[in-house]
Amino acid sequence: MQVERELELHSCLCHRHIVRLHGQFSTRSHVYLLLEHCGRGSVADILRARGGLTEAEARYYLRQVIAGLRYLHGHGLVHRDLKPSNLLVTKEMQVKIGDLGLARQAAAGGRHWG
Repeated sequence: MQVERELELHSCLCHRHIVRLHGQFSTRSHVYLLLEHCGRGSVADILRARGGLTEAEARYYLRQVIAGLRYLHGHGLVHRDLKPSNLLVTKEMQVKIGDLGLARQAAAGGRHWG
């Protein structure tokens, strides 16, 4: 199940640019993830509202995304669904990579599984 795989991967991660998983619970029909609150929405929301970013803003956000990706790749993970709607922004304007539902462990030689 995709949610179980996301929980397994996410439970091992702790980085300032990855959305933190605080816990989870389930009912008979649903699984709920308790994730770090990112009160400013996503980069997609910012792009929709403003129509774009300045070059300085893009650099600021991309530095944080790159730091998060280096962390994931350092742990042998490939995100596989990186897009503006999965880049969440905190009240402090810090970018967090979210939605690890399609993430996979990288196989030997840099290729990813399944």
